[in-house]
Amino acid sequence: MSAPECGNGINKSLFSRLPGYENITVNKSSFSYRNIRTILIIVIIQLISFGCSRVSLQGTVYPLGVTKDLPDPSPVELKPTADGNGSTQISPVDAMTQVYVPAGSFLMGSADGGTDEQPVHEVYLDAFWIDQTEVTNAQYGLCVQEDVCALPTDPSSFNDILYAHHPVIFVDWKAAQTYCQWAGRRLPTEAEWEKAARGTDGRIYPWGNESDCSRANFWDCPQFETTSPVGSYGDRGVSPYGAYDMAGNVWEWVFDWYAPDYYQDSPTRNPTGPTSGIYHVWRGGSWNCNQTSARSAGRGNFNPDYWRDLIGFRCAMSVTPP
Repeated sequence: MSAPECGNGINKSLFSRLPGYENITVNKSSFSYRNIRTILIIVIIQLISFGCSRVSLQGTVYPLGVTKDLPDPSPVELKPTADGNGSTQISPVDAMTQVYVPAGSFLMGSADGGTDEQPVHEVYLDAFWIDQTEVTNAQYGLCVQEDVCALPTDPSSFNDILYAHHPVIFVDWKAAQTYCQWAGRRLPTEAEWEKAARGTDGRIYPWGNESDCSRANFWDCPQFETTSPVGSYGDRGVSPYGAYDMAGNVWEWVFDWYAPDYYQDSPTRNPTGPTSGIYHVWRGGSWNCNQTSARSAGRGNFNPDYWRDLIGFRCAMSVTPP
C-alpha cells in the first residue's frame, strides 16, 4: 500500500506555522508567560482569519485557511469539437456537471515514474462521462439524507457549512462506490481517470509538463491549509477535457484493484484492473502530498476500508451503458 511522496500527516495549518508554536506545552513546569503571549497571538490571528473567511470570489465561499490570493476560479468555457470533446451534461440526481471524454487511444503510464507505471502502453477507451469536480460535502449529503450513504467516518467538515463546496473526505472505497451507484454512475476505471486527467499528448500534469502552485493544491503550496473548494483554480488547473482538480486537493478512489505489475500484460481496450486484490487504486495526489505525487500517471493504493482527510472521489458514466 502506498501514497507516494506525501506529508507526515501534520496539517498545513496557520497554527503550526506560527513562531513559538513548538514552545507551547501543557507541562506546568515549563508553561510561561511567553506561552500565553503566543496563544493570544494565535487566537487574534485566527479571529482575523475567521472574519476574512467568508470572502466570496464569483459566488464561491472560501473557508478558513486561504492565505494568498488565488487565480480566477471562473468556469472554463469549452466549445464542443466534432468528436464531442467539450460537451457537458448535468446529473438530475446530484446536479453534478459531467464532462465528455471521446472514444480513442492514449498512452498510459510513465517511463519516468515508478516501476508500477511501466511500461508505457497504448490503451483504447470507449467514450465516457466523468464528473467535472470531486463530489462535494453538499452533494454527498443528498445521499446521506436518503439513508443510502453513511456519514463520513469523521463528519466534522461534512457538517460545517463553510465546507459545503469542499470535496467530501473520510470516505472509504465502498462509500465512494455506493454514492456513485446512488447517483446513477460508477467509479471511473484507472485508465479512464488517467485519460481524463492528461488527454492524449502524454503531458505530466492536467495543464502541461511543469508543476505549478498556482494551478493546484499541493502540500508544498501554501494557498490552503487542507482541502480547497472544488474548482478553486479555474482554467489554470483544468484538464484537456474540462475536469477540475485532477492534480492535488484530495486523492481519488477509482474502480480498479491494484497490482504493481498490471501494466505488464493489461488489456489494450477498456481495462478494468485485476479481478481481485488487497488494495484499491487512488489517483491524483492531495493537499498533503507533494507535486510529484500529483502527476497524472502516478499510482497510489490502499486498503479499500481506509479513510482519511486526504481521500475523496469523483464518478464516471459510460456513454452507452453496458
